[in-house]
Amino acid sequence: MNKNKLKWSLELVWWVVTLVVAATIIFPIWSEMPDFPFFSTNFIFVISMITLTRYIFLLEHTFMARWLIFKIALIFLAIPIVFLLVQEVNYFQTYLDENGFEPFIKNVTATQQRSLATYVQSEMLFFGVGSVIAGLALPIRMLISVWRQYNLDKV
Repeated sequence: MNKNKLKWSLELVWWVVTLVVAATIIFPIWSEMPDFPFFSTNFIFVISMITLTRYIFLLEHTFMARWLIFKIALIFLAIPIVFLLVQEVNYFQTYLDENGFEPFIKNVTATQQRSLATYVQSEMLFFGVGSVIAGLALPIRMLISVWRQYNLDKV
């Protein structure tokens, strides 16, 4: 099997693993709070944190390791992505500060309400802030990779 095909296969495996992890993390929320308005935001946080972190640390094993134009584009695309992620984290925290969890967890017992609210808030903030940090680190990693590729012929 050639290297390029292997890298694309590895990328596909990583996306499947990422989707399974995201579904596993979001399932407790979905099963207990079906009218939770932040499902898509939560999904984006989990996917972006895992994917961006993977690109930061495992760039040389990805299909885009030698794609100079794509890496330069990612440097500039990271700026609006980080702004959007920060905006969504802020919107979630503001919504909780103003409304709390009561509209979503009214059908759950009192003991489950506390643990579910803690889980949702911790998980959303962990993956939200993690995706922002990964989004800030990605352009630095891409810049280093572009410099290495241009000057040293490495990734």
